[in-house]
Amino acid sequence: MIRINGNTMGSFAQILHYSIKDKLAAFAFILFFCSDILDAALFRIVPNVTNNVWEILKPIENILLAVPIFLCTIYSVKNNKFSVWKYYLGIFILFAITWIIFPEYDIWFLHEDFGIENRFLVLTRGVYALLIISLFCDGQKIFNCLIIASKLNFIFYFLQYYAASVRGYWVGVSANGDTVELGYQLLFGYNMAFCLIVFLAAYIYTKKKNYLFYIPVGLYTMLMAGSRGALSCIAVFLPICMLVYWRELRKYATKTIIIGILLSNVLIVTALMWDNIALLLSVYLNSFDSQSRTIEMFVNGEITEANGRDIIYDTAVDLIKEGGLFGHGVYGDRYEIGKRFYWGYAHNFFLEVFVCFGYLGGSIFIGWLIYNVGKMIVSCKDMCWKALLVIFLSSCVKLLFSDSFWYYKPFWALIGIFGIWKYLYIKKLKSKRGENNG
Repeated sequence: MIRINGNTMGSFAQILHYSIKDKLAAFAFILFFCSDILDAALFRIVPNVTNNVWEILKPIENILLAVPIFLCTIYSVKNNKFSVWKYYLGIFILFAITWIIFPEYDIWFLHEDFGIENRFLVLTRGVYALLIISLFCDGQKIFNCLIIASKLNFIFYFLQYYAASVRGYWVGVSANGDTVELGYQLLFGYNMAFCLIVFLAAYIYTKKKNYLFYIPVGLYTMLMAGSRGALSCIAVFLPICMLVYWRELRKYATKTIIIGILLSNVLIVTALMWDNIALLLSVYLNSFDSQSRTIEMFVNGEITEANGRDIIYDTAVDLIKEGGLFGHGVYGDRYEIGKRFYWGYAHNFFLEVFVCFGYLGGSIFIGWLIYNVGKMIVSCKDMCWKALLVIFLSSCVKLLFSDSFWYYKPFWALIGIFGIWKYLYIKKLKSKRGENNG
């Protein structure tokens, strides 16, 4: 197996040394995680011969990904590699059972934006991150391709920010599904946050300082045009690092304590003086005719406002109580919440899981996730796999405030990461036992 030098991580040149199968996997991986770039490119290239150009783009994207995925899958079956098809069979069964028991959900299963066709039958959608991750059984190759994709995405998102700044607004969707002009873009902030998390993890792994260049630029654009929740993904990066790298930090206990005390003092001073800091930032931005929704919310004391989430959460809690042990099935939250809000989902991972799967199913699912992540934190000694765990675990903080786990790439990638690591870990243990017995 070819190992990648940490100092050359994130380079297209590394892919040239891959096997043909891994080159195909790298192509599919980068294309998948750069799907926003792919969408934008196809929208410009493909002629709009119908009223809905997306109907033309979906098959093109599926073909571009299906060919390398098919070839890699054939190789994996022949060589007894980690398989994810049992997960997709489980998802299919869950949807089928729900549709049989709750036929009224067809308005959501067939929804033009959030239905099965648009969210589960297009290979660039979030649920297929598990499949894409599984094309490699090598943490370094996954990390290498992830850094490459993040570099490309960073450039694309920065150009998006620049274009919106020149135009004077972002295009978004209101609670009733109408297209509106906004001063910020929710997805932009989270997309940029994911790139920055990858770069921070890459810096820790490679010690290359050039990854730090992206951080201030990305944070500035997030502050100007992102949401509060996106900043929380960056904020939890350090605590999650300390949790995942606990074994390494024990060697530097004194330094870790000192750094922790210094950071705590900085955070306390910043918190105490935040009103003044936020006011100065607001005045500074206004002098350049610029605006930041996040800073304005701080200045106006609105940073903790729910922005409609209190209504969504109350509805979700009522649904959980009604659902009992087994819940309302897949998309169970959409049927009620969707009557008031276009997107329909609960905007909180735990609420969504318990609405859909009930007290019993939700507890089993969440318990399974906690067990596997905990197992990896305790037992994993490979720095590359640790970095990948930090990246996707930090990014999943978004699910506490926004989005649905069914659509979110980092969530399904996280399952892929601990699934592949566990597969390799058990394989290694069996190999050691065989050597000892021999």
